[in-house]
Amino acid sequence: MVTVALLPNPGAGAPATPSATASSSAPVSTLSGTLQIGPLVAHPYDGFWSVVLTGTRLANSTLAAELNQTPFVLLRYGGEIDATNASNGCTYSDSGVCGREDVNYTEFKILCGWIHCLSVLGVPGEPDNPGLAADTVRYVEQTVGYTPTFWSIGNEPESWTHWGIPFTSWRPTDHSTPDAAEYGLEVERLSKAMLSVDPHARIIGDQDAQEAPTLGFLKDIALDANDEVGAVAFHSYPGRYGSAHPTVAQFLSKFNVTRTNYYLSIDRAAYDLACTCAKPVMVGEFSGGFGQTGDRLAPFVSGYPEVPMTAAVAAQLLTANASVFTYFAFWGGQPYDLVDQYTGATDPTYALYARILHYLPMGGTHVATVVTSLPGVYAVQENDNASGAGLLLVNTNTTTALNLSLSGWFGGGAGAVLSDSPVRGVHSHYFVSGTAPATIRLPPEGVKLLLRGAATDGVPGSGTSHSPRSVRPGGSILEPNSTNGRESPRDGGAGAAPPTTLAAPALGLRPSRPRVR
Repeated sequence: MVTVALLPNPGAGAPATPSATASSSAPVSTLSGTLQIGPLVAHPYDGFWSVVLTGTRLANSTLAAELNQTPFVLLRYGGEIDATNASNGCTYSDSGVCGREDVNYTEFKILCGWIHCLSVLGVPGEPDNPGLAADTVRYVEQTVGYTPTFWSIGNEPESWTHWGIPFTSWRPTDHSTPDAAEYGLEVERLSKAMLSVDPHARIIGDQDAQEAPTLGFLKDIALDANDEVGAVAFHSYPGRYGSAHPTVAQFLSKFNVTRTNYYLSIDRAAYDLACTCAKPVMVGEFSGGFGQTGDRLAPFVSGYPEVPMTAAVAAQLLTANASVFTYFAFWGGQPYDLVDQYTGATDPTYALYARILHYLPMGGTHVATVVTSLPGVYAVQENDNASGAGLLLVNTNTTTALNLSLSGWFGGGAGAVLSDSPVRGVHSHYFVSGTAPATIRLPPEGVKLLLRGAATDGVPGSGTSHSPRSVRPGGSILEPNSTNGRESPRDGGAGAAPPTTLAAPALGLRPSRPRVR
């Protein structure tokens, strides 16, 4: 057996270390289990791994390098989109004052061209102005020269207070919020205005703040704008509210099937019932919680416990054939960001994406069942398009390990195990043919990715190279307009790889305004 430690990305700051908030000092017991691989249930969309990106100075090679270490292909860009007029460069305050622009589409175009991304860009919905929405599409697509994969209307309408009010008339005392019927009609009006500029635009009709959006919102979007929109999205923060003295076990208990995966199913059912159209329902934002200063759960969100929570939700959503799983957020100055834009430091969840999920092949999803008396264990198998497979295993228990019989999963060939735990951190083990283990120990809060066959290519110790962003041709979602007959939907027609001399300092990126919910 050869043991190889995965090296951190040189531009990623210090390697992720186990968090003091993990339950590593608790006594550990062990239960046994066996693995069963079920049928093929889905073919994930190429943009399944998604992340929110904010800021204005994006055309720097440090940020590109950080993204290239991850599986993130779909970037949802823009922080205060509802307060931004792209054509005049203003992001407005609650007092209607034009401030510094919150987005820079030109720099986003450059970045997206470097890393060959898919993208979601937004138009402002809060002013309820179809002309403004059309102007945003026209400015980005015709003036900047960038066509995103998706357009999205507004953000979290339940929290709007200036609905239907022009930017310059906004006041802190405004209390204007749309109801479901008003919002459904707005989505229809804005969508038609956007399509008048770009008839091939693919539109996400809602980015809802609630895990279970007011079902009336979904119903009215389906009834009023079904012909115009292609998908809706909801935001999920299952651990956002903590008790006076929260524990890791309490934090991890908040995400299970009664949360993100459950709301995906009921949102799908509600939308399908309203229009019988089977439109995609995306997870437009996800993390364990807000992670802001004063939040009781902030140490968990920015520490190691976020790792098993995120991995377990990913396993559930892949099995449920979710279209998109968007982490909030990638680059900024808040505790919930994966990378600190000022220091370059990365949190443990960045390591999960960059050094574990980065290697998970994405081709076909199989149900993977762990038969055990231990609750809170999640698994999913992903096949690539050749002869490799990856098995993601997650243990969300804080004091009990799992001794899992693999039932010959490796098949006697070569393989690899990538593992992350609060005690040992991230490790990689590559096995030559005939030496792969028959059992695996999954520690408390542990995440393991088992790889076999072609999926082991590029794993340290395998002697092969690995493309940092190996992706398949996209377009399996929101058909038939997968390419629109224009630029590749992956790069929006943007440029080539970043020159090594372009590395701009991380300082200077403007963090988005604090999120108000």
